[in-house]
Amino acid sequence: MLEKEIRIAVIGSRGRMGRALLHLIQGEFAASCVLQAAIHSQSSDSEWSQALGADVWIDFSLAHGTPQIASKLQLAAGAPSRPAWVVGTTGHSASEKKLLEQWAGQTRVLHASNFSPGVLALKKALEFISPVLGQSGFRPLLVETHHIHKKDSPSGTALLLASATDGMSEERIHSIRAGEVIGDHRIEFHGPGETLSLQHHAQTRDVFARGALAAALWLGKKQQSDPHGSGWITLDDYFEERISCLK
Repeated sequence: MLEKEIRIAVIGSRGRMGRALLHLIQGEFAASCVLQAAIHSQSSDSEWSQALGADVWIDFSLAHGTPQIASKLQLAAGAPSRPAWVVGTTGHSASEKKLLEQWAGQTRVLHASNFSPGVLALKKALEFISPVLGQSGFRPLLVETHHIHKKDSPSGTALLLASATDGMSEERIHSIRAGEVIGDHRIEFHGPGETLSLQHHAQTRDVFARGALAAALWLGKKQQSDPHGSGWITLDDYFEERISCLK
């Protein structure tokens, strides 16, 4: 039996990440998914209605647009199914985060600040080594650099990595905004007479778009098999299920 294509709606389709997603959906991922709708700030009601037929929405818009997106998703309340919501937007306020969490009671919501496989692997490494280094007197420091258009500081990725690092405090996170840097994150552990550094360097935005699409396809399959499913899903859930399939 042939697998059904996953129907994708891209929210924020005119932004940097949105354009990268459209390029991959219509190229590298064309055999496994189809573009249901490309939504932007000027989209009409009919375009939003078309988006409701998707299996999953990938949202790389702006944080303050979260209430509007949720209101559009509400239109699917009486439908047999509603799209899952993959959120890559960062910089949400407390009320916007709460809204996302509330929606996890209605559909599947996967929120991540970074979909790069390399960043996820770095997070896992930090969870393992930082307690060991802390016991040996090492203190962590995080330096993150992004392009000058980046609105949130520290970045969502920096906060993600900081949360995985024992002994990391807010004052030990240093944010730099310069040029058109896509994203650099370096974690240094300074100990007695030695320093250990771990670094992730993003060379292209495609790495984030590709990771978000892979996660969306995984989530879209769950949505197709169980259209009424809901829950707050993390990249750890995605990572652990993928790893278990390799055992």
